[in-house]
Amino acid sequence: MGRFITVVLAVLLPNIVLAQHKCYCDYAGDSIPKKVFTFANGKHIYVCGKQKNEYYKGQAIFSEICVNKDVEPGAIIETKEDCVICLFHDTLYVKFFDYFAIGAGLHLIKVPYLSYKYYYDNQNGDNLLQTQNFNTDIHYTPLQIAIVLNKYNQTEWVTQTETGNDERIEYMMRLANQLMVAAISGNKIAEECFYHFKEKFKPQGIWADWYEEMKTTISYAKSFQDN
Repeated sequence: MGRFITVVLAVLLPNIVLAQHKCYCDYAGDSIPKKVFTFANGKHIYVCGKQKNEYYKGQAIFSEICVNKDVEPGAIIETKEDCVICLFHDTLYVKFFDYFAIGAGLHLIKVPYLSYKYYYDNQNGDNLLQTQNFNTDIHYTPLQIAIVLNKYNQTEWVTQTETGNDERIEYMMRLANQLMVAAISGNKIAEECFYHFKEKFKPQGIWADWYEEMKTTISYAKSFQDN
């Protein structure tokens, strides 16, 4: 009987903790958190938002989420980006995903590119610390950089509006992504070409938004390289 009660409590307590907490962010409103993580010092981190029907190495992918500390308004993370969240060795890991042209043939694949780590300075401490890291696997070899620069130099430039062809637009934006990866890899010429890309192709709508996101990613990557 005692074992049965213990098992029931182990199943019910996480749900009770979730039900007692409300989310504090625009994405999740006042909904109940999707997940709770408990540190060794008894403090909690709550994840609110959407859990997608996608997994990365067995971990559920979340989207449009906010991450809150115990009963504190104001999220420590609030994002529309896809991410996975897990607690390992008393450290909370949040890994963000995006598309990078590092697959076979330099095609786009979805990979984690930025990770946040949250941990308390000691077991009984109240100070939640944070570090960030950029995925160093996102880079090109000198040969791959040469291939991308040659592709850029051989391009017959017309603007997105003049192109009017979805396949061509996707090809050009993949080229922008390749230039971004080459820039992240430390090639200054590729970085200059990436910035000239906007002037030459003049991306519009969602493609313009994606270009700006890639531009921000270059800045992110360079900030980690400088540290």
